[in-house]
Amino acid sequence: MSCITKLVEHPKWAWSKGMLICPHFKLSQRIRVCYESSDYEGWLPVLEDRTTLSCMTLLIIEHGGSVSYNKGKYLINNKFESEHLDQIICEGLLDTWEDQSSSVSKNS
Repeated sequence: MSCITKLVEHPKWAWSKGMLICPHFKLSQRIRVCYESSDYEGWLPVLEDRTTLSCMTLLIIEHGGSVSYNKGKYLINNKFESEHLDQIICEGLLDTWEDQSSSVSKNS
């Protein structure tokens, strides 16, 4: 399963208003999310879109992860580094959720 598919199938995934999305079977058909909903089954976020990346970055931060930009490189959770945020955003968000789940189970 690709990382982006694993991401949108994760129980913590949420579509945000403003994201650009496309159906998994026709990547050239794109729409902008106008309302938050779970009615986008089979759709994928367009990672080349800055608004979509911003929404996903906010999800990382809201769930306790970190995103920084320094000297031309993005760094997520002090683990994933790249000059291009779209190359690490999915892994970074999944990692954030995994860390959050580990913290909850340790504190239970």
